[in-house]
Amino acid sequence: MILANNQLLANTTACGTLISSVLFALAIAWIAVNVLKIIKQSELRVNARQDFDASRRQKIAKVDASYRSFYTLIIELAQWGWVRKFVSFERVGKHLQVGVEPLPWNAQEYVATKTFDLLLQTLIVLMIAVWLRGGVGGFILGAIYFAVMFFSIERSLAQRANVHRRQIDQRLPYAIDLMALMMSAGATIHQTIPVMVRETKGHPINREFKRLQSSIEGGSKFEDALLELRERIGTDAVSELAIVVKQGVAQGTPLADSFLNLAEQMRLRRSQVAEKAAGKAQTMITFPAMLVMVACLIIIVAPFGVSVLYNGM
Repeated sequence: MILANNQLLANTTACGTLISSVLFALAIAWIAVNVLKIIKQSELRVNARQDFDASRRQKIAKVDASYRSFYTLIIELAQWGWVRKFVSFERVGKHLQVGVEPLPWNAQEYVATKTFDLLLQTLIVLMIAVWLRGGVGGFILGAIYFAVMFFSIERSLAQRANVHRRQIDQRLPYAIDLMALMMSAGATIHQTIPVMVRETKGHPINREFKRLQSSIEGGSKFEDALLELRERIGTDAVSELAIVVKQGVAQGTPLADSFLNLAEQMRLRRSQVAEKAAGKAQTMITFPAMLVMVACLIIIVAPFGVSVLYNGM
């Protein structure tokens, strides 16, 4: 009986090893074929004066090695249907518009590049897992790793975008205060933007002021540039700023006073949100505090109880 079980186990292990070897061979062959395609094709050539999209791709290729080396394969991967089923390119595009990525990605290329990098990582993880755990177990661990990391692509980008928005909302009231003081001293609203770019270095809001400055230097009106910022960021604070500027320009009212009132309202709203969060935290901590109190009482009372029990016996 034991001999039969050992034989069955050996056959199962051999089968798993064979399956893993076949999968490895197919993966290596697939990669080799696509690499040969890429080598045969001409390199990515761009002319920034004639093709803006090509110039954008060139900026990405200078930084991202996978995009530069496997551009054709990544573009083909972006067209695969199963990627679109599990990742929303529309949501990814909105998150990228916030400015969490320094490179000018579009949604399809970003998801495809991250998926391609993940495939290479999974191949390495799969080889290590097969070496440590055997054929079937290693393949399962590799599949789990790929699934977890693939679904985290959009989630991690969304988290970074939300952090970016919160940081902008936190800094915006103080930026508006400074703009209001400068305008009260005689500066125009256009003259405040270069100062804000200089004073907000190292903060996420600096990138948004740079975009405002670029839009204004490109001929856009300040209110139109703010509307673009509102569409890109989408927070209540930025929307209120865009509305105040649009109404002030249309009605001819002084923007300095409107900015001071708006900054005060933003700070008041932040304090109200903080008080509400503190109230929720106080409610949530009640039950754990009761558990700690009961545990302390047990620690204090338990020795006396044990003493009475033994003395009574």
